[in-house]
Amino acid sequence: MINNKYIRIVRPDDSKQILEIYKPFILNSAATFEEEVPSLEHFKNRITTTLKECPYLVCEIDGEIAGYAYTSAYRRRAAYRWDRESISLCAPQFPKTKHCQSTLWSTHSHTQLARLC
Repeated sequence: MINNKYIRIVRPDDSKQILEIYKPFILNSAATFEEEVPSLEHFKNRITTTLKECPYLVCEIDGEIAGYAYTSAYRRRAAYRWDRESISLCAPQFPKTKHCQSTLWSTHSHTQLARLC
């Protein structure tokens, strides 16, 4: 049973938990296009770099990070300046039935739209 679920902006000290959610997707699929798990320091740098220009959110359930969502620049070329890539991942112990992914995606989409205004 979910007692407390909320969405918030990521903090640098969330990096370790987020990397633990991301790691199985690197090791067990080709979805991430990564071949090696990044170091914690490198991953933390990715988060802080993304936050400079785009939203990066976490879904916290009962004090534990259940998932995260962020948007980042798709490519750095001028023609892509308005394109963004959106990512949303949830930890396996928080199945979709607990609405982690749908809550993240809904909040993240509204955050992105607000930034365009």
